[in-house]
Amino acid sequence: MSDSGCMECSREHTRKYRAADPERARENWRRWRAANPDGPQKDRERNRLHYAKNKDRLLSQRAAKRAANPLKAQEYQRAWRAANKDKINKRRREAARAGSELNGAGQAGL
Repeated sequence: MSDSGCMECSREHTRKYRAADPERARENWRRWRAANPDGPQKDRERNRLHYAKNKDRLLSQRAAKRAANPLKAQEYQRAWRAANKDKINKRRREAARAGSELNGAGQAGL
């Protein structure tokens, strides 16, 4: 999709498309797979190479955008952390558990 919006919007659009005409969706998928036998792996490789080639430019654009409006970047980060609080805490617990297992200490605070 050229104008996919967010991933959730894109997924919802795909679900609706498949539900509206499942046979047509299956046929389109079969044709795409026949034309692209390497499929998603090839797409991932192409994206990886593109990012590697343009990494400096992409990172400098991101840094410039963040520097232009630091409050917006901070607010986005706060919102992301609030939305993903469980995921962040889970990673912290796993890291603490791994560290305590390496050190031979118990899991007193967890």
